[in-house]
Amino acid sequence: MAISITSFFMLVLVAVLVLVWFQVNSLGNKIFCTFRSKDKGKDEKFVGEKDGVVHFKGGVYEIDPRRVTILKYKRGLIGMLFQIPVKTLDFTWSSRVAENPDDFSTTWDTPDARGMADSRKDWIGMNSGIDVQTGKKPNFMGNLMVWAGVIIIVVIAFVTYTNYTNVKSIQKYLEATGNPNAVTQTK
Repeated sequence: MAISITSFFMLVLVAVLVLVWFQVNSLGNKIFCTFRSKDKGKDEKFVGEKDGVVHFKGGVYEIDPRRVTILKYKRGLIGMLFQIPVKTLDFTWSSRVAENPDDFSTTWDTPDARGMADSRKDWIGMNSGIDVQTGKKPNFMGNLMVWAGVIIIVVIAFVTYTNYTNVKSIQKYLEATGNPNAVTQTK
């Protein structure tokens, strides 16, 4: 059984959509951390949002949600086609905390100041700040519209495929019955 051109393109489209969905979801709960060492080298690593620390060259560096910025991630095949916004933190060898995105300083947070901060409020503040930067407004209708769009694309693909196969079977029937008005397919 040979696959038609339409079916092939539908399969490719579905594969691309699945890859984009997978990459967006796999990067959604991670923070892209960069580290500049004394020897002017740069290391990069993804860590989970809730890890609390990141390890670079034997050092332990604290993840501070108030210092998160957004980067359009352009790596990989899907990243080149669709730039994915990811959360980032920039660390240097001279400080355990990430650079402040407002003035690029690496101020030191004391343990007392960190103890007074509620981590739940930090995460809520980080997520609301990221939502404002990316223009995302979390609501039920927004999520519903995304899923409705995906369902509509799948339905259109299914209808196109079934109609295409129905036309082929009608053409074969007309050719088999010897109808002089039958539409013949040119090769």
